[in-house]
Amino acid sequence: MKHIIWILIIVLAHAFCNGQEAIETIGKYTSRNPSHTNRNHYEEIVLKSDSSFKYFARIGFVKIEIKGKWHLTGHYLTLKGHHPGITSEVSVTELIDNGIPEGQVKIATTDLESDAFTHHVSATKGETTITLRDREYVTMIPHSSLDRFYITNTLFKYPTYEVKNKEANYFKVRVPRSRVIINEVWQYKNGVLFPRGLIQDYSTYYLSKEESESN
Repeated sequence: MKHIIWILIIVLAHAFCNGQEAIETIGKYTSRNPSHTNRNHYEEIVLKSDSSFKYFARIGFVKIEIKGKWHLTGHYLTLKGHHPGITSEVSVTELIDNGIPEGQVKIATTDLESDAFTHHVSATKGETTITLRDREYVTMIPHSSLDRFYITNTLFKYPTYEVKNKEANYFKVRVPRSRVIINEVWQYKNGVLFPRGLIQDYSTYYLSKEESESN
């Protein structure tokens, strides 16, 4: 019986600590700090007490605004943006097309409205990665098959897609043109946030919490 009581105490204490840390996390975080030196880029996020967030970024003249829900687990902040009709950052259909010349792979990329746009394609087979820049729709890769590939537009990188069928030689790719946040995980360390998204890896800069006006 005592053993069970101690387990309950530990579980409740852990939940209390997580709750306290979540409360302390609430506030506005921005890239206006010594870790961030890119004048053409600004990033901020507001974490509200009702578990909602508002994200804003400026890249050159482009502005990005996203709203959604957040929750904190240990040192990781999970963000779920509100994007009606969008369930993933990359949607890929794998096909086998006998009309494609042997030794080549075809990647056809469009946005969610099936419109072409300028992008770069990086494809990997074994230890070899090929990057073809400034593509508009169809990219032909000089490989008989692929292990993985990813798309980059002028602002950010989409997640890497791991090929499931190694026999596939034709990939139809659909991506949202603008930045989306779908189950994105950021790091929360020592009171600051390390974003993840634009390059699909944790940033070297951080977002620091602004002091409230009451302070």
